[in-house]
Order: sequence, then C-alpha cells, then structure tokens
Amino acid sequence: MLYLNVGNQVMNYFFNKTASIILIAVAIAGGVSLIEKVVFASPENSNNSSINEAQIAQASEPIETQPGPDGTQVQLLKTKVVGQILHISFLYLPPSEEKQKYSSHLIDEVNYIDDNTAQQYGVLKNESEVYLASPLDNSKEYFRIDVDEKTPVWFKFPAPSSETQTISINIPGVGPFIGVPVQR
Repeated sequence: MLYLNVGNQVMNYFFNKTASIILIAVAIAGGVSLIEKVVFASPENSNNSSINEAQIAQASEPIETQPGPDGTQVQLLKTKVVGQILHISFLYLPPSEEKQKYSSHLIDEVNYIDDNTAQQYGVLKNESEVYLASPLDNSKEYFRIDVDEKTPVWFKFPAPSSETQTISINIPGVGPFIGVPVQR
C-alpha cells in the first residue's frame, strides 16, 4: 500500500508488482493526473489509451508518415531508447473518406530491424505476458485503431545495440519506416 499526498487530498493506492515508482515520479513531474497514471500501471488496464505517451507525442512533429490500413495515414512521432527499452510512438490519422469504424492488427507482427546488426525484435511483454503496447483490444493480442479519429499508438521493444544509429519499423498494413534515426 502506498499513500501519496497530492494537493490537499491523500490518495490510497494498491500497487501490484508491475507498478513503478518511476512511473509515479514521471506522472508527478509531467503534470499528468496521478490517478490516470496509476490506473494505467496495472496489466489489466494496459490498454487505457487516454493516458499514454501519445499525449506528449501529439504535440510532436512527425519523423515520417506512411500510408496505413483502411485509408489512414500513420505518423511516426518518436523512437527513443531509455535504458534497455526502445519506445516508439505513432499517431494514426483518420482517412478522408468514411471507412469501417475499427481496424485491429496482431501485435505479434509488429517489429523493428536493427539496421546495424540486421536483427529483428518484437514487442516486449510484461510478466503477465501482456504486450507493452497501447491501445490493446480485449484479447490483448491485437492493437485496435479507431479509424474515425486520431488514434495514438505506442510499442516498447528491447533496445537496439548502442552502435545502432537507425532502425526499420514494420507494422501490419502500414508502409515501412526505413532508416529511422534512434534517439538516446
């Protein structure tokens, strides 16, 4: 059990072993609602897209844009290594014509290739075998795009080698992102 004093309110939260003090510190430092960040920390809520890296990414200029599924456009917003994890954020933009409402894609097919070593890496999973990605569908095997509106998407991967300057990213139904610079 952890007690946090935010303003004049004392909040009582139960954390499972996947919650992180770092996550709390980032939430406080970033000025994002602590309640939302704490809820997001549990595996059963890992598909909560209202509180993800995309809030930051929406303010970013895209690195590159590729055509996506169902007439969408996919903007690559961030490729950043922090510690041993590569964080990649995208924004799916709705098509100009009305299409189907949702589009789902197997996370198992999402990967990147380390351009330095030619090794391919898939999306990481937590100790509960849930993908470290958002937004997840109910099966937690697919990421789901709301085709009618902008949809932030992010994935976490093992970091590429320290010598790697660029990676190539592959997502089902999206044009390839080739030679994308990695920030460290």
